[in-house]
Amino acid sequence: MANVKMKWHGEKVERMILKGVSKNLDRAAMEWVRFAQQRLSVAQVSRPMDYPGKDMGQLRRNIAWEKASELVRRVGTNVLYGRFLELGTKFMQKRPWMTLTNNLTRTKLAKIIGRKI
Repeated sequence: MANVKMKWHGEKVERMILKGVSKNLDRAAMEWVRFAQQRLSVAQVSRPMDYPGKDMGQLRRNIAWEKASELVRRVGTNVLYGRFLELGTKFMQKRPWMTLTNNLTRTKLAKIIGRKI
């Protein structure tokens, strides 16, 4: 019986997989932002439970994503009224633009994240 030598490349393979998944997460986050910006560019007047209407475009211009960790991406805005639109106030019913974007992009983002690496 011949001796068979095996070499373990687990750590290298793990790094390659993590890098590929990370790139796919970046692509998914960019797609989320693009989709939200596109939807916020359409309507001039909004109804409750729909995307907010386009006013000055500040919210649309300030949607961004960041890499929170190797496997976590955050999307959102630093515009204060973006939160008020999402959750509503006692003076206004919500226009949940982030929730709508999540729901409308879920399938596409899953495909992007699951791409070959």
